[in-house]
Amino acid sequence: MGGGLRIADDPHTDAWDDLVSSSLQGTVFSTSSYLRAIGRPSIKLFVNKGNVVKCGLVLVPGVDSGTTEFDDLVIYGGVIFPRSEEQGLVKSRTERFEIVEFLLHELDRRFHKISISLAPGYEDLRPFLWHNYASENAAHKYSLDLRYTSILDISEFFLRKPDEQTRLYHNLHPRRKSDIRKAAENGLLVEEEPQIDMLVDLYERTLTKAGRTVSAHKLSRLRQLVIALHQKGDAKVFVVKNEGEVTYVTVFSVYKNQGCYLFGAGDSENTSRYDGTIAVWQSMKILSQYGVSSIDFEGVNSPQRGAFKLGFAGNLTPYYRVSKGG
Repeated sequence: MGGGLRIADDPHTDAWDDLVSSSLQGTVFSTSSYLRAIGRPSIKLFVNKGNVVKCGLVLVPGVDSGTTEFDDLVIYGGVIFPRSEEQGLVKSRTERFEIVEFLLHELDRRFHKISISLAPGYEDLRPFLWHNYASENAAHKYSLDLRYTSILDISEFFLRKPDEQTRLYHNLHPRRKSDIRKAAENGLLVEEEPQIDMLVDLYERTLTKAGRTVSAHKLSRLRQLVIALHQKGDAKVFVVKNEGEVTYVTVFSVYKNQGCYLFGAGDSENTSRYDGTIAVWQSMKILSQYGVSSIDFEGVNSPQRGAFKLGFAGNLTPYYRVSKGG
């Protein structure tokens, strides 16, 4: 099995980032700078045929030796293919299947527990479904966890038309439209401002109010991640101000021409329902000034947050987490 394929560990940073940048599965979460900023190790592999890179793989090592695990700061990673070479669809699909099949058998040699987050652009799940197909031991097979995100084309904002004259506005859920109107009536402003400590404070308070605990370590990781991304220009931080007081903070990554909604949190004591809506709406309009043409809302997998994000009328888009040996 493999047909001359081999694993190359720890590829050079430039080669890795070139692959991510060129790939349909490449996102900010797989870039070297993002993976350095998450505050824990990561594993990057190439599958090569001769001197040609056929795919890359991002994994997060687990606490126990011989394991990998999901990390809530690495939303997508997984298998990353370069842009298709000049070959027919059938040949390309067959080759990619064989590459992933080879990769999964090599991972079996290295890990007894494997968790992989696949990007929305990854399509062919058959290698995972068919791996150790004949085995009666469920631990030898991959399980697939279907998840969804929402991706919104915001290129219409490039035209700088009034909200009411845009398709983007008319497609909004009525509640989102109402929120935008009320925010304007009440004089709320959205500005780009790196209020990162404020974000972390509001994020902790939001989770605490919801009855969820968040460790100091996680908050520290979040803070350092946003600082690192912002310093490199890979993230923009926006604040909502009501009479000069910050009531909401959002963070969007910016990679290639896509923005991704990373974090958002509001002051529960001083915020109104419409602060979150205007935060996202105006942030997207500002991001369009940086050439961002689409927004990934990074998951719509819980009822309340899912309903809020889907209210902006993006395209419901599936992605998968796959795991084995758990």
